[in-house]
Amino acid sequence: MSLSPGESLDFKLSYILPTDTENFEKRLSYSTDILSVTFNDRKLYDLEDGQSNQFFSLILYRPTTAPLDLTYIIIIFILIVLIISITLFSLKKQRVKVKTSIAESEEIL
Repeated sequence: MSLSPGESLDFKLSYILPTDTENFEKRLSYSTDILSVTFNDRKLYDLEDGQSNQFFSLILYRPTTAPLDLTYIIIIFILIVLIISITLFSLKKQRVKVKTSIAESEEIL
């Protein structure tokens, strides 16, 4: 295949990497005008006028603990409110029973 002067060739090259891959390293075999690297729909790297044998390395991600999702925080908050409400309601019922038994015993006396 040959290209005439002024023509360009666009292609997409995809890699399937293991999930624990932290770095992506590549050496260009040919010169290129534009090179773009995306990972998980995020653009990580743009290169213009890449030369043959040029090497680049990218850190794809750094393992960290995942932040809590807002949904989980809301669910935990609702559960805590429910537990506190149930506890207060049961304590209130116990107080009412104690007051009732005291009132009955005073009348008997």
